[in-house]
Amino acid sequence: MLVFANCQTLDANEPIVLVPDDDWTETQVQILRNVAECWNMKYGTRLYVGRSDTTMQQVKFSFHDYTCLFGGGRTETNLPVRVSICRPSWYIPSDNAAYLNGVLATVLLHELGHVLNIRKHASERGSVMAASADEQDGQPEFSKNDDRLFFEANPDFRLTPSCQQVDVIGSSDGLECYCRD
Repeated sequence: MLVFANCQTLDANEPIVLVPDDDWTETQVQILRNVAECWNMKYGTRLYVGRSDTTMQQVKFSFHDYTCLFGGGRTETNLPVRVSICRPSWYIPSDNAAYLNGVLATVLLHELGHVLNIRKHASERGSVMAASADEQDGQPEFSKNDDRLFFEANPDFRLTPSCQQVDVIGSSDGLECYCRD
């Protein structure tokens, strides 16, 4: 574990297991897998979805009504790290499942940045780490601003990405990422 000013954080060089609550549907779990893979492709992190494992770094994911008061998601960065998500169907009037899955994926993609120690928001519109969905202008993309924030938050990061450029594409399962070299 890394320690900064008495605040423990996760070590982005080590595997991190993402543990969704039991009430998550298989589609929601698949969306979490997809967005974790986006970070893995872009930076070489080792995020994966699995069961609770006390021998590894883990992050619990849950849906909470209370989170809806603040936005789509909220990450508690002190150990143990927890991510609370507002169900998109609770604040977006739509019965279009693919659209709601896309919103959930965008929120999860952003919150994973906070899981990976990024505490600030990107100033560049359209960035994964933009402060709000209003600043994303459609599909979020990993930007140079996201790169700077990631490496500032993880100065000892040593893993290598599998791609130089990652394209984030909307799909029926929320988002998928592809290498573009």
